Amino acid sequence: MRIIDNSALEVMASPVKCVFPKVHLALVNIAPEREAQLDELYPEFTLEYLDSHNWILGVTDDKRIQISSFVLEFLWATAYAHFVFYTKIFQGKQFSARTEVSLRDDPDVVAAMNLLQWAIQKLMNKDKSAWPDDLPKPQMIVGDTSDCGVADEFTLGAVACLLHHELAHIGLKHSGGSTIEIEKDADQESWEWIINNRRDFESSDLQKRFLLLVHAYSVGIIRDVHLGKTTMSTHPRSIDRLFKLMTHFGVPENHISQAYAFATIYLHLENSSNPLPIQGEAYDSFFSSFDEVIEHISKFPLLSKISD
Repeated sequence: MRIIDNSALEVMASPVKCVFPKVHLALVNIAPEREAQLDELYPEFTLEYLDSHNWILGVTDDKRIQISSFVLEFLWATAYAHFVFYTKIFQGKQFSARTEVSLRDDPDVVAAMNLLQWAIQKLMNKDKSAWPDDLPKPQMIVGDTSDCGVADEFTLGAVACLLHHELAHIGLKHSGGSTIEIEKDADQESWEWIINNRRDFESSDLQKRFLLLVHAYSVGIIRDVHLGKTTMSTHPRSIDRLFKLMTHFGVPENHISQAYAFATIYLHLENSSNPLPIQGEAYDSFFSSFDEVIEHISKFPLLSKISD
């Protein structure tokens, strides 16, 4: 039997409270054609929602998947900021040389960057600050096509990707803690579930699935960029996981997911102490620009363990 333990919602003050009731549905909606298989393969597990300022996302040996409010806060804040940056600053532009762009001229971009700064500081400093009252927040309005509506959808989709990774641990009968190989296996199992052997890369549905996977796996990369170190103790390096996703499925060099991955990671690099070196020539594809980002981050010092 599947159980949803949502008792924490009774006292939750975070605006992501309105997102949680849709989380279990997102597991199906990420690949709706596999609903019957999902019921067959995973008939028993518990989803437990936690009201916590800490990043908590994982599965226990008794098939209990725990997810905290901060996971949804961070995914929503970064989804909103990344989408606003991509559509208002990056999309449709051609940069043949390093170009300074203002993130303070458009009030929507200002609000997005302020929200992003709050989320990053909360992640890095592990503080308990509440969601700023004056900044955008989840609405979960059906049919909402605004920037907030897109962030709602990105958040649920990214959560679904991350939860399918946890379900993969259950399906593969993993127990006793994580290792790099175990995490790689769960990555690939969850990716195969979501992509479902499709290669129609220009279909809007498959584009969306890859974009949601990019957003899900950007969390660890964002942390590494702002740490200035890559973490690899029980999990593969975050940048390697995203690169493996792209190459495993043969994603075309100029696919929107390649562009989105480069743009969003580049945003964080340029606002960190570890910007990309100045490129002498224009990139010939989004993959080549993304590859440059991967090579740059791969040179960060290795931090073998990040404290809880």
